[in-house]
Amino acid sequence: MKNLPFIISFLFASYCWSQAVVINELDCDTPGIDDKEFVELLSSAPNFSLDGYVLVFFNGSNSEEIRVILP
Repeated sequence: MKNLPFIISFLFASYCWSQAVVINELDCDTPGIDDKEFVELLSSAPNFSLDGYVLVFFNGSNSEEIRVILP
């Protein structure tokens, strides 16, 4: 019985996170010209809307924002 609240919380959290968007694949800093880099987003829900999401890229050497991608 002590584990019941934990189990219920875990099941609820896993249900909530199942609709989230995750970074499925990332190819960054390819050798040579930087024209083959990409980010692949994945959601378990078909036709998931990306409204309200923003993808921001930063320069790792000086923490400056270099690109913002809106859906």
